[in-house]
Amino acid sequence: MAVKNNRRTIMTKRLLKTALIELMQETPINKITIKDICQQADLSRSTFYLHYTDQYGLLNDLESEVITTIMGQIKKITPDLDPLIVCREFTSYLHKEHTIFRTLLCQQENLHFQAKLIEELHKTSMELLAFSSEDNIRLSYKVDFITQGSLSIFRNWIFHGFDMAEDEISELVFDLCCQALD
Repeated sequence: MAVKNNRRTIMTKRLLKTALIELMQETPINKITIKDICQQADLSRSTFYLHYTDQYGLLNDLESEVITTIMGQIKKITPDLDPLIVCREFTSYLHKEHTIFRTLLCQQENLHFQAKLIEELHKTSMELLAFSSEDNIRLSYKVDFITQGSLSIFRNWIFHGFDMAEDEISELVFDLCCQALD
């Protein structure tokens, strides 16, 4: 396995991830072969195996990258930063990377990713709200509601072809989150 993080390695991994997402739009991961991925990415199988052992390792790397990016945005929230700004940045990221999210959030066979994302969002949200005077059990239920409700709204927004403007959907999600925390 290649361990370098040079430009060529980064570009190769990006090509493989893009190829996988393109294939997953039409085919479940368990039906996608390494040959399919390599043909889609226009790379050799030996190049694939320099970086990953199988398509599941590639998918796991992609999922981890997406979750890390999302958590990085969420962790920007500080008392002096308007959380609506972070919500807008997140919405913009979803829109910009709609192909990835249409595949990972809107397809039934990707429930594993959705569960990992919900778990990370819940954990991070609980950490951010630790200052709350509310008991942890009640707060945990509220965070579950906010996390899963927000993802449901974003999933539907993506599924329906972005039928609302980014600012509108951001404000809707933000307002509903604030109401749930009251």
